[in-house]
Amino acid sequence: MGKKLGSCIEKARPFYEALELARTSQLECQRAAVQYQRANALHQAAKETIALAEERFVNSRHENWQFDSAWQEMLNHATMKVMEAEAQKAASEREHMRRAAVFQEAEQRVQQLQRGLKSSINKSLAYFEEKNRVEAQLESQKERVMQLQEAIAGSKTSYAQSLRRLEQGRIGHRAHRAVSRWADGSKSRRGLGARLENA
Repeated sequence: MGKKLGSCIEKARPFYEALELARTSQLECQRAAVQYQRANALHQAAKETIALAEERFVNSRHENWQFDSAWQEMLNHATMKVMEAEAQKAASEREHMRRAAVFQEAEQRVQQLQRGLKSSINKSLAYFEEKNRVEAQLESQKERVMQLQEAIAGSKTSYAQSLRRLEQGRIGHRAHRAVSRWADGSKSRRGLGARLENA
């Protein structure tokens, strides 16, 4: 198939490479968005903790409640959490914006190549679809091989542990037999000595 389509494949290759880059950029952008949402949620939770602490302080002032060192430490800790969460939120937002810009640029490149290489893309579509299918199969096989290797390693470990336990059991059994024989021999020797004295 590759020889038959020859130049169309080479002409269309930059489009498919850009398409793959756009796809991975989109995934990275989505991951960055999720990270930003988590950081934002942590920031909100930390701010709510401070607000509740302040509210409790205000409500407790008329009850002769003292602002002690433990309360001060808790408030300082909560304030630090807010500041850390705010910094993480800002960093996550910057990362998301950066990833979004990379994705947008990749999308524009795909559209530009698609307009310029329409004929070559259409002619080579079957080749690149087959290539993607074969690469997906290869990736699946690699994952299967890794799973099998992990299973083999686990089985080898289990086998080695079983052999150690078996060997320890044999040693324990041999020791038990040796002690039993010694104890039996000791009894018979005592019996022999007692018989000699009685004779």
